[in-house]
Amino acid sequence: MDKKTERLIDIIKDAKSKYSEENLVLAIPKFMSKSFTSFCSIREDLLLIKKYLEKLEIEKDVIISSALTYSLISIYGKCFTDASKSKSPKLEPKQIFEENSIFLMIHDYLMDLRHNFIAHRGDTENEVEAAYLLIPKEEGEPQVRYAQKKRMNLNSEKRSEISALVDFLLPIVMEKIQKSGQKTYNAFFDNFTPEQMSFMLINNVKDEK
Repeated sequence: MDKKTERLIDIIKDAKSKYSEENLVLAIPKFMSKSFTSFCSIREDLLLIKKYLEKLEIEKDVIISSALTYSLISIYGKCFTDASKSKSPKLEPKQIFEENSIFLMIHDYLMDLRHNFIAHRGDTENEVEAAYLLIPKEEGEPQVRYAQKKRMNLNSEKRSEISALVDFLLPIVMEKIQKSGQKTYNAFFDNFTPEQMSFMLINNVKDEK
């Protein structure tokens, strides 16, 4: 069994454990719930960014703080980008931000970090490097050496701006979740008969012995 299947089974078991005693729990086909699950995933990513920001306020270890910083930049970018094959819904900046707003400016700042620092090796102030040549004054072989200075954290002001940006985005995402959830609900009852729905009951999934 591959990891994807294994995790899906875990989700089904968890849903049965939490809800089946008081509810009929039906699995919704993926093609019907794609928008809903995509926006829910974006909400979870934004909430995770908030946790990273909280941790960065107290974290002193440079390795841990850099890992949290790089993670939040990467996860933020994921909310606005998508792999071409999956065609999953994503947030669209033109629909969300007003031109020249403070939120657009910090959004562009994060996306630039994502594109030119985290995902690709761009020529920016965030990662400055140089090569230099050592020629011994006495005997010895000349050597080419490398030096690098790179961003390891975000300052307190930037973290505060990012936190405000996430707070701005969360209600927008919640509205998209509600609308896509209603569409999923309507599509489910419009397309399946009660008999067909019976085959989707998670309540009937047998627990492994």
